[in-house]
Amino acid sequence: MKSTDIFTIWEDSHTENYNKLDLSPEKIRQILKPRINKSLLSIKINIVTYLLVQFASMIMLAYNLSIFRNNNTLLIITISMLTASSLFFVYGISTLNKLSRSDYVFRDLLDAVQKKLRLLKVNVELWLWFCSASLLILILSLNMMTDNIEGTYRINNVFLFTAIMSFVFFFIYGLNKISLVMTINRYRDFYTDLLNNALDRLEARQNWLRKYRVWLILGLIIIFVLLLILMIKGILMAS
Repeated sequence: MKSTDIFTIWEDSHTENYNKLDLSPEKIRQILKPRINKSLLSIKINIVTYLLVQFASMIMLAYNLSIFRNNNTLLIITISMLTASSLFFVYGISTLNKLSRSDYVFRDLLDAVQKKLRLLKVNVELWLWFCSASLLILILSLNMMTDNIEGTYRINNVFLFTAIMSFVFFFIYGLNKISLVMTINRYRDFYTDLLNNALDRLEARQNWLRKYRVWLILGLIIIFVLLLILMIKGILMAS
């Protein structure tokens, strides 16, 4: 069976035929509303996850204050990191609250989508930088807590340490940025469909997701078969 045949069967059995629906503006809003509110879930999970990271950092840094109380340099560094983590934490709570309040209740749905887009492009974008910084603070505060020697802490290879921390910072930012871009594009599609009183972008996205899932399933099946063949070959060679 050709892959195009698989796509056809999949689409015939799973496609919602919006052409047969009453595509009035109110009907379009009823279809899009739950998707609009649900699409922020991954961003909210991200914020909660890094709030936990920041909270853990604050606990360790508070403990480190007692460890480095007689070392002025490390004490200032610890206080600075604790202050930064606290500010990140407050910002995260504020951003999460703004995202929750932006959910459609009694306001116009188009205005709600516009507000969500502004929050994603400004508030959440800034939050991504704080996420990366928060992870570095967590790593450093843990190292300072476990590797200190009688109230002192030293980085033996400053260049390697800086390179690794820089890589971690931009790698984490990049991963979070990909998720944010996908969410922003999804809301741009919502906005376009609401503005045009149509579901063209929604249908196009659903068609793309269906084909993506088929290719993903086919890829997993191929990998499984190859691993099974290798395992059987290994057993036969061993016997």
